Amino acid sequence: MGVRILTWLLAFMFVAAGIPKLIGIESVAAEFARFGYPEWFLRFIGAAELAGGVGLLIPGVKRVAAMGMLAIMLGAMWTLFSVGQSPVPPLLVGGMLAVLLGLGNRS
Repeated sequence: MGVRILTWLLAFMFVAAGIPKLIGIESVAAEFARFGYPEWFLRFIGAAELAGGVGLLIPGVKRVAAMGMLAIMLGAMWTLFSVGQSPVPPLLVGGMLAVLLGLGNRS
Protein backbone atom coordinates (compact mmCIF):
# COMPACT_ATOMS: atom_id res chain seq x y z
CA MET A 1 0.00 0.00 0.00
CA GLY A 2 2.84 2.44 0.85
CA VAL A 3 4.54 1.90 -2.51
CA ARG A 4 1.30 2.64 -4.29
CA ILE A 5 0.82 5.89 -2.36
CA LEU A 6 4.43 6.94 -3.02
CA THR A 7 4.03 6.11 -6.71
CA TRP A 8 0.84 8.18 -7.04
CA LEU A 9 2.35 11.06 -5.07
CA LEU A 10 5.42 11.19 -7.29
CA ALA A 11 3.31 10.82 -10.44
CA PHE A 12 1.12 13.73 -9.38
CA MET A 13 4.15 15.88 -8.50
CA PHE A 14 5.82 15.30 -11.87
CA VAL A 15 2.67 15.86 -13.90
CA ALA A 16 1.94 19.03 -11.90
CA ALA A 17 5.52 20.25 -12.39
CA GLY A 18 5.68 19.32 -16.07
CA ILE A 19 2.52 21.03 -17.33
CA PRO A 20 3.60 24.63 -16.52
CA LYS A 21 6.94 24.00 -18.23
CA LEU A 22 5.37 22.37 -21.25
CA ILE A 23 2.93 25.22 -21.83
CA GLY A 24 5.56 27.84 -21.03
CA ILE A 25 4.14 29.64 -17.99
CA GLU A 26 5.98 32.97 -17.90
CA SER A 27 7.34 32.73 -14.34
CA VAL A 28 8.70 29.23 -14.95
CA ALA A 29 10.24 30.28 -18.26
CA ALA A 30 11.88 33.24 -16.50
CA GLU A 31 13.46 30.88 -13.94
CA PHE A 32 14.87 28.65 -16.68
CA ALA A 33 16.21 31.73 -18.49
CA ARG A 34 17.80 32.93 -15.24
CA PHE A 35 19.49 29.53 -14.93
CA GLY A 36 20.85 30.03 -18.47
CA TYR A 37 18.74 27.40 -20.22
CA PRO A 38 17.09 27.98 -23.62
CA GLU A 39 13.32 27.86 -24.04
CA TRP A 40 13.42 24.53 -25.86
CA PHE A 41 14.99 22.97 -22.76
CA LEU A 42 12.08 24.24 -20.65
CA ARG A 43 9.64 22.47 -22.97
CA PHE A 44 11.80 19.34 -23.11
CA ILE A 45 11.94 19.06 -19.31
CA GLY A 46 8.20 19.73 -19.11
CA ALA A 47 7.45 16.97 -21.60
CA ALA A 48 9.86 14.60 -19.83
CA GLU A 49 8.29 15.30 -16.42
CA LEU A 50 4.80 14.81 -17.80
CA ALA A 51 5.78 11.57 -19.54
CA GLY A 52 7.71 10.39 -16.48
CA GLY A 53 4.80 11.11 -14.16
CA VAL A 54 2.44 9.11 -16.35
CA GLY A 55 5.09 6.42 -16.82
CA LEU A 56 5.32 5.91 -13.06
CA LEU A 57 1.73 4.65 -13.18
CA ILE A 58 2.39 2.07 -15.92
CA PRO A 59 3.83 -1.14 -14.42
CA GLY A 60 5.90 -2.06 -17.48
CA VAL A 61 7.75 1.28 -17.60
CA LYS A 62 7.67 2.35 -13.95
CA ARG A 63 11.36 1.65 -13.27
CA VAL A 64 12.55 3.36 -16.44
CA ALA A 65 10.33 6.37 -15.69
CA ALA A 66 11.67 6.54 -12.12
CA MET A 67 15.26 6.41 -13.38
CA GLY A 68 14.55 9.16 -15.89
CA MET A 69 12.95 11.35 -13.24
CA LEU A 70 15.89 10.67 -10.93
CA ALA A 71 18.23 11.91 -13.68
CA ILE A 72 16.15 15.08 -13.99
CA MET A 73 16.33 15.57 -10.21
CA LEU A 74 20.12 15.21 -10.32
CA GLY A 75 20.21 17.91 -13.00
CA ALA A 76 17.90 20.11 -10.93
CA MET A 77 20.14 19.67 -7.88
CA TRP A 78 23.20 20.63 -9.90
CA THR A 79 21.44 23.65 -11.42
CA LEU A 80 20.23 24.97 -8.07
CA PHE A 81 23.60 24.35 -6.43
CA SER A 82 25.44 26.14 -9.25
CA VAL A 83 23.31 29.29 -8.91
CA GLY A 84 23.58 29.36 -5.12
CA GLN A 85 20.10 28.09 -4.30
CA SER A 86 19.24 25.20 -2.02
CA PRO A 87 19.21 21.85 -3.83
CA VAL A 88 17.11 20.31 -1.04
CA PRO A 89 13.72 20.10 -2.88
CA PRO A 90 15.00 18.00 -5.79
CA LEU A 91 17.20 16.08 -3.34
CA LEU A 92 14.11 15.06 -1.36
CA VAL A 93 12.17 14.10 -4.50
CA GLY A 94 15.21 12.20 -5.75
CA GLY A 95 15.35 10.37 -2.43
CA MET A 96 11.71 9.40 -2.79
CA LEU A 97 12.44 8.11 -6.30
CA ALA A 98 15.40 6.11 -4.98
CA VAL A 99 13.17 4.57 -2.32
CA LEU A 100 10.61 3.69 -4.98
CA LEU A 101 13.32 2.08 -7.12
CA GLY A 102 14.67 0.22 -4.10
CA LEU A 103 11.27 -1.17 -3.20
CA GLY A 104 10.68 -2.42 -6.72
CA ASN A 105 7.25 -3.83 -7.50
CA ARG A 106 6.08 -4.31 -3.91
CA SER A 107 2.57 -3.11 -3.16
